[in-house]
Amino acid sequence: MVLILISGTSGSGKSTIIKWLLKNIKDISLSISHTTRLPRENELNGRDYHFISKGNFLKMIEGGKFYEWAEYDHNFYGTAFDELNKTKIVILDVEREGSLKFKEFKTCKIFLKNTKEVITERLLKRYNNDLEKVKKRIKYFEKDQENANSGIFDHIIITDNFDSNCKEIYKIIENFIKKSTI
Repeated sequence: MVLILISGTSGSGKSTIIKWLLKNIKDISLSISHTTRLPRENELNGRDYHFISKGNFLKMIEGGKFYEWAEYDHNFYGTAFDELNKTKIVILDVEREGSLKFKEFKTCKIFLKNTKEVITERLLKRYNNDLEKVKKRIKYFEKDQENANSGIFDHIIITDNFDSNCKEIYKIIENFIKKSTI
């Protein structure tokens, strides 16, 4: 199994780039994480996340159902073992803590980042100028930047141009898959 781990600050373009990759890379699937947070507008259960209660999440932890899990902004996120067995190439949207737990797999770890100003602007659009929601997400910005520079990621991409970013990440993944299947 080959894992592509994509991480980054909220608003860095992870979801948008992952959707593009899923459309453009053959035989790749998305590991759909479980979470206790509420769905955003246009998110669907089973497509974007498996939205579950905190109680059910804790039962899954106790039952050993997660390969990795973490708490972020008072919500739990986790990768279930079942999600890793979908196809030979699996893409995951994970936090730094999740990235650290996939050591025994062939992994390509990519971190997406941008400036605080650009991230703030994107989050304002996402949350319809709701400053409280944006402030909650931005408070993690500095920690995310430290994570990017921690040395655990193979590639750091500045998300400043969607088309060129997608092409660059596509090439990174294509090369990684070739090396991993030799």
